[in-house]
Amino acid sequence: AMADGTQTRWRLDPGAAEYSYKVGDIVCVRNERIWCSVERIVEERGALEIRSLSDDKIRSVQSKNVALVQAKEDIGHNRAIVCAETADYRKLARIQPVTGDVALDIGSATGASTAILAKTCGDEHTIGIDISQQEVQQAKEAYPSLRFECIDIFTAKAAFAKIASGASIVFADIGGNRELAAVLRFIFHLREAVNPKLLVIKSRALWTLALKVANPDGSLSCSDQEINRLEHILL
Repeated sequence: AMADGTQTRWRLDPGAAEYSYKVGDIVCVRNERIWCSVERIVEERGALEIRSLSDDKIRSVQSKNVALVQAKEDIGHNRAIVCAETADYRKLARIQPVTGDVALDIGSATGASTAILAKTCGDEHTIGIDISQQEVQQAKEAYPSLRFECIDIFTAKAAFAKIASGASIVFADIGGNRELAAVLRFIFHLREAVNPKLLVIKSRALWTLALKVANPDGSLSCSDQEINRLEHILL
């Protein structure tokens, strides 16, 4: 199911400054996959009281040991997260999906991130696509229970749209040395095919540029149209 909010909320992970948690934020404890809501902030101890959304149990954790899933103000909106590092991308693949999500991993390479997504979404609800036939073959051999397809999303529009149409969350690793123009073109193409409730993009070019206009906590106060015009606004 898509989120109700039509306006996509954009965020960088990480932002320029350390995120300050608020009551109502959804977080995940490091190395876990269970979503928790922040109930109370104990500033003098650098701790948070969090309540598990699965069993309502409350516990206290150090804020440095949790990761942000959703800021309170983003709940109920379609969301887009931009990161620059593989470690952040894989962390997001672990903490962002929930049971019932259908995940599409674009730029799946040899399948590591696709496999992380599948642990929550299930093998039958996770697809990896990549432009490299060799890497797709390696991914199939490494993760035989997962589906991988060799597709160029820019040229095989119909095939891509068919695969993408059912996805509720899309992860896209378009990092490397891709120029910013190619990344923005990708976002436009993706929006033509699917409107996921969550889009995670790994692109150092986009993250570096967006950091110039982002709030210190990583949030971006701009629309999809403005994201597509970032290059012209800033360069």
